Amino acid sequence: MLAAMVLIAGRTVPAQPHPQTGGLRHQMIEAVQQRNEITLLDLIREPAGRQELLALSDNSVFEVGAAKMLAASLPQSPEVRKALRQTELSLLRQTDDESVVKELCLGLLVSEIREARDSSMALTAADALYDDIQKDLNDVIRLRGKEEVIQGEKLKTMLETADALTKAVLEIREKLFLNEYWLERMFQLISPRRRPKRLFREQHQRSKRHSPANLFGNYS
Repeated sequence: MLAAMVLIAGRTVPAQPHPQTGGLRHQMIEAVQQRNEITLLDLIREPAGRQELLALSDNSVFEVGAAKMLAASLPQSPEVRKALRQTELSLLRQTDDESVVKELCLGLLVSEIREARDSSMALTAADALYDDIQKDLNDVIRLRGKEEVIQGEKLKTMLETADALTKAVLEIREKLFLNEYWLERMFQLISPRRRPKRLFREQHQRSKRHSPANLFGNYS
C-alpha cells in the first residue's frame, strides 16, 4: 500500500498541455494513453466528457488506465474535485472489473480523508460517500477471463481495500475515519445482522479510549 501513503501525503499534477483540437472521444483516448492528467481532468469537468469516459470504459484497457489516473489525481480546484468525484463514483457503479473497483475506492477514500479536518467533517464525509456509492450500484465482479460474474462482490472488494488502507495510514485521524465511520457503514451494508469478527480491533479499541474531537484537533 505504498501508493496509498504517497497519495495521502499529496501529489502535484505535472504541467502538461491542454487538449488540442480534435473530437472529444479522440482527446479522451489520447489523454489516457499518454497519461495526461491535466487534459483528462479538463475533459471530465463537463457532463459530456464524463459520459464519454464511461462509454469508452467498455474497453477494459481504457477503463483500467482511466481508473488509475482518476484515483491518483488530487486537484486543488473545488470545481475539478467535484467533477472528479462524480466521475469516480459513476465508473465505480458501472464497472465489473475488480482492479478498477480497488483503484477507484482507494482514490475516493484518500480524497475524503484529506478533506476531513475534524470529527464532524469526517462523519459527514463518510455518510455522503456511503450514500453515494449505494445509488444504482451494479454490485457484481466479473471473473477475469471468464463470463461468470459474482453478485455482492464489489462491496466486499471495497471493504477489503479500506482494510488494507487502514494498515497503511499513519495518522490516528485517518485510522479513526476509516475504522469508526467508513468501515462500520460498509460492513453493515454488506452484512447488517452481524458484527465484524476482526476489523482493526487494536486500533479500534485505542480510538475508543480517546475523544474524537481531541484527536482531530491535535492533528489539525
